[in-house]
Amino acid sequence: MSVTELVQLIVNLIAVPTAIVSVLFLTRQTRQLDETLRSQVYQGLIDNSLKIDQLLIEHPEFRKYIYGSEPVKDDTPDIDRLMGVIEFMVDIIDNLTVQERFIPKPLVKGWRNFAQEVLDSPAAKHFLQKHGSWYSSGIPEIAE
Repeated sequence: MSVTELVQLIVNLIAVPTAIVSVLFLTRQTRQLDETLRSQVYQGLIDNSLKIDQLLIEHPEFRKYIYGSEPVKDDTPDIDRLMGVIEFMVDIIDNLTVQERFIPKPLVKGWRNFAQEVLDSPAAKHFLQKHGSWYSSGIPEIAE
């Protein structure tokens, strides 16, 4: 065996295990990154959900337009603030729709139910009639 062949054998004996360890390490890192991403996305959704709760605690008069069937017209009292709250909610739903794949599977159905109920509300319908073109995730179609 020549010196060149011996060097190639040694390099191969070192390179193959190193490559295998590298691939295993990268696989582990990718899984950890995926878990971190899922956690961050879901935490953002939870934070926004709590902000919605806070807005509706501060303005309980809007609940009937969002979770009830009270009609919304351009002369509804405090319409600008109501539209601001519903815009925030629709923005969250839009974000939820785009990032749904990162939500833990057992929780997706509840989020979808929430989204559908909000989008079926008189406040959301009023808002989306005027501004539905702002959303590209299919929200105007969902709300119809």
